Amino acid sequence: MINKIAKYIVLFIMLVIVITTASLTFSADLRRYIFFRVIVVHDFYQLKSLVKYVEGGRRHVKDFSAASDKLLKYIEISKLLSDGKSGMWNGIYNAVDYVTLRATTQKEFNQLEKVFLSLVELDPNLYKARIWLARAISDTDYKGSLAHIEKAIEILPAGEDAYREAIRILQDKNDTKLAQKFCDKYLKAQLGGYMPLDGGNFFGASGIRKMAVEFIPENKDPTFYPNSGIQLNKFQNYEFIPSYPLTMNGINVYLSSLPGIRVYIKEIAIYSSGKMLVIPIQNFTITSKFAYIEEDNDNNLSFIMANGKNEVLRFRHEKTFKSVDKITIGMNFTKMKLVNNLLCEDAKE
Repeated sequence: MINKIAKYIVLFIMLVIVITTASLTFSADLRRYIFFRVIVVHDFYQLKSLVKYVEGGRRHVKDFSAASDKLLKYIEISKLLSDGKSGMWNGIYNAVDYVTLRATTQKEFNQLEKVFLSLVELDPNLYKARIWLARAISDTDYKGSLAHIEKAIEILPAGEDAYREAIRILQDKNDTKLAQKFCDKYLKAQLGGYMPLDGGNFFGASGIRKMAVEFIPENKDPTFYPNSGIQLNKFQNYEFIPSYPLTMNGINVYLSSLPGIRVYIKEIAIYSSGKMLVIPIQNFTITSKFAYIEEDNDNNLSFIMANGKNEVLRFRHEKTFKSVDKITIGMNFTKMKLVNNLLCEDAKE
C-alpha cells in the first residue's frame, strides 16, 4: 500500500515537471513572467541586504567598502545574463543610487569608485554614473574628474547635478575663473531632460521646453493645449488657442520642469470676439501642486519649482469669460543660481 502511494507521488511530481517544462518551452509569455518575477525578488533582496552597510545606527557601523563589494557581485551576476545591460539593470542602478545617496565623505566615495567605473563601462552615457565617478576620483585625478563632468554635461546639458559637482571641485581648488564658466553655462543651458524610470511624466521627460494649458471649467474629456517654445531668461507672451471659442473662469498650466526653475508670471490676456482683456496676475487666486509661490513688491508672482516633478499651476478668476478664442500668458523662465555671488559674482541669469 505504501509503495503504491509512493509511486503515485513520484508520478505526480514527474507530471508536474513535464507540464512545467512544456509550458516554459512553448509559452514565451510564461517564461518572461517567471523571469521577471525572479528578477524582482532578487533585486529586492539585493537592496535590502545593503541597508546594514550604509544606514548605520546602534546595531550597525557604516561600511561602504562592504557595500561596494556587494554591488560589484551584483553587477557580475548581471553580466552572466548579458554582456551589456541585462534585465537586472534597473535594480542595479537603484541599488547604487540608494548607496550613493548615503555617502558623504570623500573616503566613502573612494570606496565606491570601482562600482561607478563598472557602471560607466556598462553604459558610457549614464549621466549620474559619470558624476559619481567624478566625485570619487576628484581627490586623486583632478583633470579626469572634470573630464567626466564635461561628458555628463554633453549627455544632459540642462541638468544641475554635473554643474554642482564641477563647482564643488573648483571651490576646493580655489579656481573661481573656471567655476565662473560652469556657472554661466548652467544658467543658459536648456537642452535635455530626465526620463523617470517609473514613467508618469506629462511630456515623457522633465525639461525646460514644454508646457500645456487646460481651460477651466474642465470638460468631461479634458483637452490640453501644448506650447513647446519656452525660452530662458526672457519675458514673453506664450499663446494658447482652444479648438473652438469657449467659456472659462481659469486655467491650469502643466509643467514637467527640472528642479531649480523659477517661473515669473505677470499677466494673462484673454481674447474674445476681437477684443482683448489684460488681467494682472494678482487678480487670480492661485494654487500649485508642489511649487512655492512668491509675490514681489510690484505684485508680480513667481513660482519656484523645487523637485522636478509634474507640476500644475492653477489660476481662477471670480468672473466667467465667454467666447474665448485665445489667451496669452506673460511669463519668464529662469534657472536659480547654484552658488553665491562671491564664487560666481558675474553670473548672468
